[in-house]
Amino acid sequence: MQFKDKLDELLEVIQEKGDFLENEENTKELVILPLFQLLGYKHNQIIFNIQFGNSSKEKLDIAIYKN
Repeated sequence: MQFKDKLDELLEVIQEKGDFLENEENTKELVILPLFQLLGYKHNQIIFNIQFGNSSKEKLDIAIYKN
């Protein structure tokens, strides 16, 4: 299956289940994770809500780990 076909398939799923995108967690599970997986990243390479620095206000919503 071509990349475009996989992307179209993901878009169909998002359109069908778009009403369930009520919060950030649902959006991550339905849109963000599948999109990154489609781009070739493995689930364990995608990290959410990373705090860094001296303050809890300094954080990343999404990071991609790569060796």
